[in-house]
Amino acid sequence: KQMSNLVVAALKRVSGPDLYHSCGEDPKIVGADAEKPILSMPLWAFDQFIFTEAGEKPPSLNDPNFAKLGVLQTTNRKHFITKMKQLQLQPGPTYTFAFWGISQIVDCVKWDIAGVLPMRISFNKLCGQPPVDCTLYTLKSDKGTGGTNETRHFERRKNYLFRLTFWSSLTPLSKERVAAMFPLRKLTAVTAVDDASDAKRSVASKIKAKGFFGQVFECCTARPT
Repeated sequence: KQMSNLVVAALKRVSGPDLYHSCGEDPKIVGADAEKPILSMPLWAFDQFIFTEAGEKPPSLNDPNFAKLGVLQTTNRKHFITKMKQLQLQPGPTYTFAFWGISQIVDCVKWDIAGVLPMRISFNKLCGQPPVDCTLYTLKSDKGTGGTNETRHFERRKNYLFRLTFWSSLTPLSKERVAAMFPLRKLTAVTAVDDASDAKRSVASKIKAKGFFGQVFECCTARPT
């Protein structure tokens, strides 16, 4: 936990004090509504924001001048934070966000965190095991016990706008984790085997039928005299 606190403190220096972190709650104790482990930041933690009106073409992500487009946090941090806090997402326009500030600390390829302690820290020290979900969501208001505003990020409060599940090939998923993420995979595999068996039986039946009818037509075909 002490290591986790050090990492969170370092991330707050980069992304700001509004960062929210929770080690999660044990569903065996709290119940099915337990809060999951989470590290959440407000929209203004992004480094760049580009707004494109509805009907217009948004900028290409590989545009050589992409890093200069829109509003940058490095240009005017106060203005950027104010703009992000006032932003109202609506259907129609295209909202482009760029995020690279924490790359000086977080290394997704090597699956560790650097620059916080003298040694590198594995992601698994913080999240338990891969994968990690990178999401964008809004929170519904919720009254907690005693009528107070709930501050925990329960799943029931979240309205997901974007979700990306990722891991590093250097730290692959366990078979159990893959099975949990893709519960239909085994069923699909069994179905594929059954389909293959049916196909083989169908081909065998056609061969037998062809042999039978071939003999019939051979017997009934007039031979040259």
